[in-house]
Amino acid sequence: MPRDIEDPKLSEKLITLQLQEMMTFAFTSLQIFNEFMKYFEKFKSKEKLTEEDKEIIRSLWHTMSHLSSKVKGFG
Repeated sequence: MPRDIEDPKLSEKLITLQLQEMMTFAFTSLQIFNEFMKYFEKFKSKEKLTEEDKEIIRSLWHTMSHLSSKVKGFG
């Protein structure tokens, strides 16, 4: 908890918001991971990835990178 917040109600709201944001991050990360695993399984089975598959993988990678950079602001 930040030391500069004296009001207990305000600090409780801040903690609640941080927890909600972390839950959203965790849920979104899990969704991205599950989607990525579909393509990994396809790749692992030696099935040829289409250009659309590759574009989706790039998009998932970009989204995950963006989310990861956002989470560095916590703590």
